[in-house]
Amino acid sequence: MMIVKQWLSYSLETIKIFMVFCVCLGVFYYGIIWLSENYKGDERLRFSDTDAEKVQHSVHSLIY
Repeated sequence: MMIVKQWLSYSLETIKIFMVFCVCLGVFYYGIIWLSENYKGDERLRFSDTDAEKVQHSVHSLIY
């Protein structure tokens, strides 16, 4: 009888820990999605229209 009580107690604790883990994981996941949506409109993260950008300085001007 004592072994069954211990087993039930451990099972209940395992289920509690699993539920806390799932809640924390869900909050983290939706937090990341929320941050991602907020930063989509940030002008600093906009990409250029072309694949390459023109180099403004030559190598010699950077050295001297």
